[in-house]
Amino acid sequence: MFDAANDNEDEETGPSRAQPPLYVLRVPETCPNCGSATGVCTLAASGLYDASDGDFFDRFIVLTHAAEVPEQLLALLRARFPNWYPDREEGSGTAYLMNHCECGSRLTDDDIHAEPGAAFHPTSPDACRNISLYRLPIGEELPLVCSWTIGVGEWLDPARAADWQAGDAGA
Repeated sequence: MFDAANDNEDEETGPSRAQPPLYVLRVPETCPNCGSATGVCTLAASGLYDASDGDFFDRFIVLTHAAEVPEQLLALLRARFPNWYPDREEGSGTAYLMNHCECGSRLTDDDIHAEPGAAFHPTSPDACRNISLYRLPIGEELPLVCSWTIGVGEWLDPARAADWQAGDAGA
């Protein structure tokens, strides 16, 4: 697990827990710096116990700003998406699982989740047609320090997720 200072984790409550099945969402994106097409990814889960407020969400939920991720998951992601790795935003002390372009530019979670029309903030079901969904081969809940959102999950069908193939790079 990579370690980072994160305000979402309370020493008494510990990390949040993502419920299986777990997913990777991937969508094509254009790098704002070099203009090249690249793919960006995000994690999703079938449910989440949010340790910061003690709530349990029993629904498809997208995970963002994943600041602590078990090594088991990082190893799976590293093998398939080498440009998705822990990094820090400029001016921030917090490292999280961040997308990068081949040119080295950071594609932050704020870039790909925050604004309507962003890669993982579609404004209609039709805007989700380019999102690929992969079911990870992890059967137990995973401790994570992260934020979350539910928006895109309203229009994606987890039952249509492709099985994860570790050797199927560049999906």
